[in-house]
Amino acid sequence: MNLTRLKSGIWQVELRVPVDVRHVLGKTRFAKSTKTQDKRTAMRLAAPVLADWQQAIEQARRDPSQLISHVLNRDVDVLSAKRLNPRQDTMRWLSALRPSQAERYRLLDFSKGVPLPAFMDQFAHEHYANRRTQTEARRYILEATRFLPTFSDLTKSCAQQWVSSEESKPASHRRSAKTLQKGVGFLSELCAVKA
Repeated sequence: MNLTRLKSGIWQVELRVPVDVRHVLGKTRFAKSTKTQDKRTAMRLAAPVLADWQQAIEQARRDPSQLISHVLNRDVDVLSAKRLNPRQDTMRWLSALRPSQAERYRLLDFSKGVPLPAFMDQFAHEHYANRRTQTEARRYILEATRFLPTFSDLTKSCAQQWVSSEESKPASHRRSAKTLQKGVGFLSELCAVKA
């Protein structure tokens, strides 16, 4: 079992991402806390997490574009009010942006639910040790927010709209398919953490 005991005594499940799909998934390893110090409980909790990660790796190998569907078919509605920390301000992320950048996001409709970037800083800090990767995760989540403002907006058609908008740009301003797949990888991990 891929369990590591942290200094706090809590067990963490980990899985190294194979080199051939790292560019698709946007990471070198998966890691998630089991939030328990009991090894048997940690093992029980780790099994479905590992299975999910293995499925994402296989899907990235078979057809990276299908990873979008995998992300979007998850039940992301688990971010209901009862699971959220009621003291957490889900719009706090706006104050960390430059004023000109924040203004673009203030105009988006977040009335359908929890904003996609609500947990991005916590997510990036807890799941990526490399500062550059943390910055990339934030950047991709913010970019996706223009098309997927909330977790409830995370649908296949909205994701396709995001990808299509990138494809319609002039070649000199267009992002590569691998870059978009990397962004989808960050979204996938964000959803897995919050699921």
